[in-house]
Amino acid sequence: MPNRAIFNKTKKKIHYPSQITSTNLPSMKFTALLFVSMILSISMAAKMDALKNAKCSKSKLGKFIVNFAEFTNTLSDTDWDPLFDALDALTDSLEDQLAAAQQANSDAEVVHNNLIINYENNRDSANSDIVSTNQTLADLDDDQVYYENQIAQAQDDTAADNEAIVDLNEARTDRVNAYTQDVEDADSGIDTIDEALALLRSLQTSSDVSSFIQTNDQAFINIKNKLQKSFESLSSKKRSHSRYRPLLMAVVEIMNKQNFVNQDGLIKVIDLLVDLRGDISDFMTKLDSDEAAAEDNYQAQLDGLNNAIELATEAQATAQTNLDNTNGNLFILSTFH
Repeated sequence: MPNRAIFNKTKKKIHYPSQITSTNLPSMKFTALLFVSMILSISMAAKMDALKNAKCSKSKLGKFIVNFAEFTNTLSDTDWDPLFDALDALTDSLEDQLAAAQQANSDAEVVHNNLIINYENNRDSANSDIVSTNQTLADLDDDQVYYENQIAQAQDDTAADNEAIVDLNEARTDRVNAYTQDVEDADSGIDTIDEALALLRSLQTSSDVSSFIQTNDQAFINIKNKLQKSFESLSSKKRSHSRYRPLLMAVVEIMNKQNFVNQDGLIKVIDLLVDLRGDISDFMTKLDSDEAAAEDNYQAQLDGLNNAIELATEAQATAQTNLDNTNGNLFILSTFH
């Protein structure tokens, strides 16, 4: 039988963890089996016969315990020392393994918890990215509609401005044609008046008025017809002149009566023609002034419309570039969303 004092001295209490890994389980079972066998061999040596006859001795484990108990009874106290030393070393090794296993388990828990934290952070970040991406997609959709409307508006503005230029050019052409015709009529009227004045002044200086009139009868008729035609044309263009129409009517009336024999009547006709010539000259001056103003106004409007077209074209190009970029971003986000 082994020395119990030595046994008690060398025996160490082993604390097993609540969770034992599958790799350490066979070693721990073997250790427990050794201790059980020792206890049985020490405390039940006197009952070997009863042990041999026990039901458990028929199993493999029971047979091992009985055989081990019989073996221990043949050993002296000193023969147990190597066993105790081996058990102490085994205990130390198991405790070291247990500590290592606990540390590994603790490290694994830290890694596991960190993985969970990283996963949750990544999940939250991904959800935030999804919300942000959806908002970006919505904003891009709004931008797409906005730029399309800008392009359509720029195209409408350009078309309207081009149409306005056509109308402006047509109005300008009509205005120039009217001005040209007015100038021609005024020039014709002045030429006719100058011709009439030359004839009447020749009559005024003639020594034989009756003979002069008779000799130049056809010339008087021609000048009268020219004056009447010119006066009618100019009269239609100068309705705003308060003294112009009465002068025209007076000259035609006098020319019809041919009151040229009387010097007073002749002088009156000459004075009226001189007044008419001056009035027509003033009319031509105003025509030129109005035409210059009309040309300036036309150029200003034309420049304004051309500038508007240029701005609309630039706006359309910018909107088109922005639309292309927006469509590209939409394609990228829609592809990877």
